[in-house]
Amino acid sequence: MKTIIFLLFVLTNVFSPVLSFAQNFSVEYQMRTNVKTDATINMPEFNIPIDITYTCVGNKDSSKTILANADVEDGDTNDYISANANINMPEYFVFTRGKSYTVKNKIRKLVPLDSSSIEITKEVKQIQGYSCIKYLLKNPTNNLKSIAWVCKTLPKTIMPAAGMKPLDGAILEFYEASTKMEFKTLSIKKLK
Repeated sequence: MKTIIFLLFVLTNVFSPVLSFAQNFSVEYQMRTNVKTDATINMPEFNIPIDITYTCVGNKDSSKTILANADVEDGDTNDYISANANINMPEYFVFTRGKSYTVKNKIRKLVPLDSSSIEITKEVKQIQGYSCIKYLLKNPTNNLKSIAWVCKTLPKTIMPAAGMKPLDGAILEFYEASTKMEFKTLSIKKLK
């Protein structure tokens, strides 16, 4: 009996990192980007910054990011943008079985995964209490350079946007230099 208890203790401690990925996590993201105004409203086109807050729920196998109920604010004034602003976003996106999909009006569309080259740096920082490593990404198609902060203790299916290449863990921050699009983690929760 003591041997069985000891074996269970050893197995639990040895495999606890693996077992922890069976748990679901909820990550609340904020995306900041610029959008062009619509020229049909008798105003000159210009870029306005917007903040979009939304949630990704994921585990070791898959994730779902719900955008349909996202809060959209003017990034300068923090005023909510009216629903008729018609920001062309999917209702949600899903990452499962190594593939990324967007869903809008019940239509699922496959999104090709990013083919960026990856350089892992030695730079580390804490995001919401989790240790993250800085990754440098460069897209060979359009030469876009990005920075991703990756937490290896959270599932790699957790990412802020559709089409991102899964890295070694959850992407808790992401910044694309040329478009000035950035994603930041506002909170992380373990779900039961």
